[in-house]
Amino acid sequence: VTQGSQAGFIFSRYPAGLIAKTLAALVICTAVLWFRGRASLTALLVHALLSCAVVYVIYWVPSTIMLLNQRACVLYANESVIEQPVQLKYLTHRATLQATRFMEQAVASARPFFLYMSYHKVHTALFVTDEFEGVSAHGPYGDNVEEMDHSVGQILTKLESLGVGDNTWVYFSSDNGPWREEGDEGGACGAAPEDPGSPLRGGKATTWECGIRVPGIIRWRAGYGSQARVEHRATTNMDLLPTIAAVSGAPVPRHVSDVDFAPAPAGIVDGRDMSPLLKSTLAEDTPLHDLIFHYCDTTIAAVRVGRYKVHFATARFEDEVAQTCPSDIVCPCAAVWHDPPLVFDMANDPGETEPLATAGNEDLERVIAKATEGRAKQAASVVPYPSQTEITPFPPVDNFPCCNHPHPGWERTVAILLNQCGCG
Repeated sequence: VTQGSQAGFIFSRYPAGLIAKTLAALVICTAVLWFRGRASLTALLVHALLSCAVVYVIYWVPSTIMLLNQRACVLYANESVIEQPVQLKYLTHRATLQATRFMEQAVASARPFFLYMSYHKVHTALFVTDEFEGVSAHGPYGDNVEEMDHSVGQILTKLESLGVGDNTWVYFSSDNGPWREEGDEGGACGAAPEDPGSPLRGGKATTWECGIRVPGIIRWRAGYGSQARVEHRATTNMDLLPTIAAVSGAPVPRHVSDVDFAPAPAGIVDGRDMSPLLKSTLAEDTPLHDLIFHYCDTTIAAVRVGRYKVHFATARFEDEVAQTCPSDIVCPCAAVWHDPPLVFDMANDPGETEPLATAGNEDLERVIAKATEGRAKQAASVVPYPSQTEITPFPPVDNFPCCNHPHPGWERTVAILLNQCGCG
C-alpha cells in the first residue's frame, strides 16, 4: 500500500462513479438554486466551497492523515524526523550501518549492549537496493530474503571483528507466517523438517502451524558451545524475556502457572527461561512448556500440549485450496468452532493434515481435558486493557509528522493540509 497508487486505493473505497455522481449532484443543486433565484450569490459561493471541501476530505483523509500517503512514512533518529517520505530502497542498508556503528561504540566504551534489529523484511512492500535486484530465483520476495540474509551476515561479521562473537547472545526469529492474501509478495508456506512432504497449513493471522511456526535460531558459543543442533521441542518468542534475564544474571520473572489466582499480578510472564533446553539439561522428551496458548485476537483458539496441538477454533478460508480470503486482509481466525476440539500429533503430522480420533482414546481425552482446563485458567489470568491502536483512530492534524515545519503554527497546518511536508 505504501508504494501503491493512492488514487487506486481511494477509488476502491470510493468508486469513481460515486464521486462523479456526488460532484454532478452538487453542481446541479447549485445551478437550480441559482436559476430559481432562491439563493444569494454569497450563499451559492459558500455552498460551492462546502461542496469542494466535502470532496477534498474524501480524498484527503485516507491519502494524507492515514498511512496511505508516502509522506506519512517517515524515518526517525531518536525523536527527530530525518527523512520524509522514507526511501525504502536503502532502508535495510541504513539500518544495518546504524546497527554496526552502535555495536562499535558499545564495545569501544567497554559496556554491554542490547541491539534489537527489527527488519522491515520480508513483508509488503518489497524493496531492495540495486545490488540485490534479480539475484534470487524466487523473484522479488527471494531478493528481499537475500538482502536481509546479507544484513544479518554483516552484523555477525562485525561481532567477530570486534572480538565479542563468542560471548554475544544472538536470537533470530520472526513474528508470523506468510501473508498468503498478498500472493507472491506475501511469501509461501514451507514444510517442517520432520515431514518435508507436507507443507504447513494456514498463514498469517491463523493459528494453523504456518501462521505461527517461525524460525528460532540461537547462538551463544560461550554458553552453549559451538556444536550446531536442531531442537524440536516448542518454544515461543515470549521466552525471550526470561531467557535474556537468566543470561544477563537478572532475576527471572515468575511464570503465570506459578500462581493459583486470577487475574495474574504484575511481574508474571507467559514465557519460560529456555536455558535448560539450550544447555541440554532438560530431560529428553520433557517439553519446556506444559501448555502454549495460541491466540486469535483475544480468543485462545488453540493450545499446544507437548507433542499435541488442540484446536478449539480455526480460520474459515474463502479459497480452501489456496487457504486465503481474497475479499479481506486476512481470514477470520476463529470462525469455525470444534466440539470436540481437533487434535493433531505435531511430531508426526506438523502439516496438520489428519486430526486424531479422540473418542475412546483415554490419552487424547486427557490431553483435551488438560488443554481445556489450562485455557480457562489462562483466560481468567488476563487483565483486559484497551487497545492502544484504537485510542485515536484518526490522529489530529497537528500530530502528523512534518519535518520541514516541526513547530506548531498556521504554516505547519497548511503544509499538512496541502501535503507539502518533506525532508531528507
